[in-house]
Amino acid sequence: MSRLDQVMGTLLETWDQRYTFRHERTEPRLSFEVPGFTLDVVEAAGEDEVALHFEEAGVKHRAECSVEEAPRIIEALLFPEEEEG
Repeated sequence: MSRLDQVMGTLLETWDQRYTFRHERTEPRLSFEVPGFTLDVVEAAGEDEVALHFEEAGVKHRAECSVEEAPRIIEALLFPEEEEG
């Protein structure tokens, strides 16, 4: 099973149709979208790592993490917790 399949499998357990996603197999990529935010996931150079690509306030970001960490980070980026105060 590919790294992207592993990430997608974990996220589908909690998906509940809260966001739009695509899994492109020809150019291995996962794309997630919520209103105003898009996140792409591709396999990274590391053996057990993926790279997250997203744009925030016009600034493009790239971060690498393990396959195990990716679902938690993706969820946090798609659904940031509101600060209390």
